Amino acid sequence: MRTARFHWLFLGAALPGLMILVTGQLSKSTALTLLGVAVMLLASGLVASRFNGALLRAIRQLTSAAADVQDGTASTELRIEGSHEVVQLAQQFDRLLKARRQTEEALRRSEEILRIATRASMIGVYSVDCVTNTIDWSPELRAIFGWSAEEPVTDEKIKQAVHPDDRHQVMAAIRRSRDPASAGATEMELRIVRRDGQVRWISARSHTEFAGDGKLRHAVRQTGTAQDVSARRQGEQLLRESEQKLRGLFELSPLGIALTDMKGRYVEFNEAFQRICGYSEQELKMLDYWALTPKEYEAQGARQLELLRRTARYGPYEKEYIRKDGSRVPLVLNGVLVKGSDGADYIWSIVEDITERRRAEEQLRKLSQAVEQCPESIFITDTQAHIEYANQAFLRTSGYGFDEVLGRNPRFLSSGRTPARAFEALWEALGQGRSWRGEFYNRRKDGTEYVDFAIITPVRQPDGRVSHYLAVQEDVTHRKALGEELDRHRHHLQEIVDERTAQLNEARLQAEAANRAKSVFLANMSHEIRTPLNVLSGMGYLIRREGVTARQGQWLQKMEQASAHLLEVIDDILDLSKIEAGKLTLQQEPVDVPALVAAVASMLGGRIQGTGVQLQTLSEGFDGPLLGDATRLKQALLNYGTNAVKFTESGTIVLRARRLSQAEGSVLVRFEVQDSGIGIAAQAQQRLFMAFEQADSSTTRRYGGTGLGLAITKRLAQLMGGEVGVHSTPGVGSTFWFTARLERALQAGQPEQPVVPDLTAAGLLQHHQGRRLLLAEDDPVNREVALYLLQQVGLTVDVAQDGHEALELAARNDYDLILMDMQMPGVDGLEATRRIRALPHRTEVPIVAITANAFEEDRAQCLAAGMNDFLAKPVHPDTLYATLLRWLENMAVPQA
Repeated sequence: MRTARFHWLFLGAALPGLMILVTGQLSKSTALTLLGVAVMLLASGLVASRFNGALLRAIRQLTSAAADVQDGTASTELRIEGSHEVVQLAQQFDRLLKARRQTEEALRRSEEILRIATRASMIGVYSVDCVTNTIDWSPELRAIFGWSAEEPVTDEKIKQAVHPDDRHQVMAAIRRSRDPASAGATEMELRIVRRDGQVRWISARSHTEFAGDGKLRHAVRQTGTAQDVSARRQGEQLLRESEQKLRGLFELSPLGIALTDMKGRYVEFNEAFQRICGYSEQELKMLDYWALTPKEYEAQGARQLELLRRTARYGPYEKEYIRKDGSRVPLVLNGVLVKGSDGADYIWSIVEDITERRRAEEQLRKLSQAVEQCPESIFITDTQAHIEYANQAFLRTSGYGFDEVLGRNPRFLSSGRTPARAFEALWEALGQGRSWRGEFYNRRKDGTEYVDFAIITPVRQPDGRVSHYLAVQEDVTHRKALGEELDRHRHHLQEIVDERTAQLNEARLQAEAANRAKSVFLANMSHEIRTPLNVLSGMGYLIRREGVTARQGQWLQKMEQASAHLLEVIDDILDLSKIEAGKLTLQQEPVDVPALVAAVASMLGGRIQGTGVQLQTLSEGFDGPLLGDATRLKQALLNYGTNAVKFTESGTIVLRARRLSQAEGSVLVRFEVQDSGIGIAAQAQQRLFMAFEQADSSTTRRYGGTGLGLAITKRLAQLMGGEVGVHSTPGVGSTFWFTARLERALQAGQPEQPVVPDLTAAGLLQHHQGRRLLLAEDDPVNREVALYLLQQVGLTVDVAQDGHEALELAARNDYDLILMDMQMPGVDGLEATRRIRALPHRTEVPIVAITANAFEEDRAQCLAAGMNDFLAKPVHPDTLYATLLRWLENMAVPQA
């Protein structure tokens, strides 16, 4: 009993120790194995009462073997003597030991492989005791950070090693991973700054182990790995940059690039491809390759697709696409077969629009044909003057075949008569990159000689390098022979030319003299006629002021009408002369078209009194100010109106103006005079607007006139950008019209103030009586009339009979105004004016020309000499008074 009790006590003490020994220090599998052994030992204790000594010895051996296993010194085989059951138990224990050794060896090999793998892949391993904050880093991790094996690893040191831009993110991730509420796993990529300043990218993964439950749950250990992925990140960056470059090339390529599946459906394409096809992106993605392919190219497309399947590429080949607008575009296509990320086959195609190339080829073909068919000899040499090309004209002229001239120097054609200096000048010019022109005396294959006029030019490449010489030669043999023949006649011809030139010069001088004589004649005629007309006008005015009988008044009216008619004839002749000489200048002044029409009607009103003719005016569409020559417009319209009055005995005369069209800054105006007169036959209408032509030019004609009015109207209309015309029916009436282009005025001009005879004369009497004037006039009658008119309005007048006397009077006296005739004996009015202006205190006195020289150049000469205004004789008294009033109003009354 004592022995059995001892065995149980021994087992009770040994078994817990064995379990603690095994489970506390060994792996789980080994501990479970040894626990099974202990259970068997416990079971064997049940038999201890029967096998006292043998069982105790076996138990001691097993206990010793377990201790050896713990120490790692267990033998390879366990030998225990005893009962059959004990021996079986020992054998089982021995098998367990062998299995444990195999497991430990496998674990060791696995750990070694892991160490090799982590060292080779530079994967660092770390462990952090979250309770004691003990940090354990593998050598690989220290190498990644650039830390030695002896350096301590702390939280602060790790924090400082993290790149400043990533530090906040990393610290937050660590805190989240240790939060009991989290899953405990984290993965991220971050940058670190090594001690040597290098910035490295690492990929970090970690797992946190937690203990406890509920509120007691807390982090106990965090393990993880870190791998240097700088090379991968750099490769990814390079890959992204490469993709961006490829994408840029794809988008910006001038060639069309398209990706299609094997059914021809468009998956991706660039803008150049869209431009080629003319479709939008959405429209193209709804189409396929065959929708753009004309039917005649479908078989060709099928063959290329079959080639692609066999060789993984197709083309290049030419075809056409049908654009969205229905037009066709010529193309060159080639492509390759690629595998997509989905494993399917796709086709990358390069599509080149060859429209310009086709055009260039056509141009080149035309150029080649032109060169080949050119009648002039053309050949091209290299820089060593070896012929590389010659056209048919060169071969015909020289008599050689192409094979006979290819590669030869053109000098083989030389006859020996070309001067050496010509070749020297040729190569000097070509050496300086210039063209050369000259003659070659050549010899054909049959021995006959001919002369070529050659132009030889360097041919430059885009880089400026001269690569060839181009020669264009013309056979001038016949021309030179003709030239020599012509030279023999040249001297004789020169004599003829000189003689003819002298005759032409003489004719030109005579024409110029005739033109000057014509101008002088017209000026003299104008002066000589206007001077007595001025007397008639003035005397008629004076006679009326003295009072006349009714019959005398009629005589005076007829005299004034005759004078006016004569003045019109003179003015028409002068105007036509100016127009033909190109000396008529149009003025730009405000034009009130309705007022202009009304003024012409007023002028015609006196002529139709008592005739039974009604005069009407109509102006349409004038809503703003215009600019033009009001005087010439009035003259042209008055010419039409005068003719209408002349040829209309009863009925109506209508003066009409209307706007036809409007352009940028201008208006086209049409003026019409419609009458119910005798009308004009159709054959006569064709010559109406010719100078000195009339509808009835016979000696028995009923109506007078010079035939200049309509011709002047036509010339004036043309000068004003218009034209003229007439519509007439004999016995019904006529409508004469002309058009003129007038400019639109930016603002309305000041309207012309009408001359009111009584007001101007009264104004002079009321405001300027006693003002002192100087009258310079050589004609006694004109002087008498002018003196009387001036005295009638209370002016004090000194009279000078020539320019010299006028100069003396102006030097001695102060005058408020000077009336100066232009033509006077001795010193004329122009010279007298210039000398007066040179006198002290005479620069401001108004000087008004009053002359029978009525040309525009006469006016210009007067103004250039220093005169202020210009009055052409005959001067109507009302016009004279208005001019005097205007200038005297501008002059201050001299102080006594």
